[in-house]
Amino acid sequence: MIKGFKELIVWQKAMDAAAEVYRLAKCLPREELQSLGNQMRRAAVSVPSNIAEGFGRASKKDYANFLVIARGSLFEIETQLLLCSRVGYLSEEETRNALSLIAEVGRMINAILPKLRPESPKSSPRPAKSHPASSPSQSPPDLPPYAGSPSAHPPFDPALSSSSPSIPFPDPWD
Repeated sequence: MIKGFKELIVWQKAMDAAAEVYRLAKCLPREELQSLGNQMRRAAVSVPSNIAEGFGRASKKDYANFLVIARGSLFEIETQLLLCSRVGYLSEEETRNALSLIAEVGRMINAILPKLRPESPKSSPRPAKSHPASSPSQSPPDLPPYAGSPSAHPPFDPALSSSSPSIPFPDPWD
């Protein structure tokens, strides 16, 4: 039985990834240390911090929510590292280890999340959502497409991608 968050392999790997991002942030040009460098460090420390905080919460639902936040920070870090590579601040070789660690943590989070979320009953289908424009009641507007709607996220097509390395996370909207 795990007694504390420091025993979680996902937290340990997230700490390794954060340390690597901190190391890379030091390599940025002086004019980027306070802007992009700070942004990278904040996102990097957010991952193990949210894993730890979620583990310390009282419910599986809270833990899952913190893991989702940590996963979002992983995507943020990936974007920042790819930008650093694209504009020539860091080479693809320099970012490879960090991107690999980030991918590993992402896969681990994606494997943990289904175990924390209650299974939905398979016999009762979800009720259809009515569109606010077609309903006279005061229902809240639908969430934007990026907020988790599977239909808003076409499957990844490598043929449409550039040769830049991308984190092989499973599609979080599946």
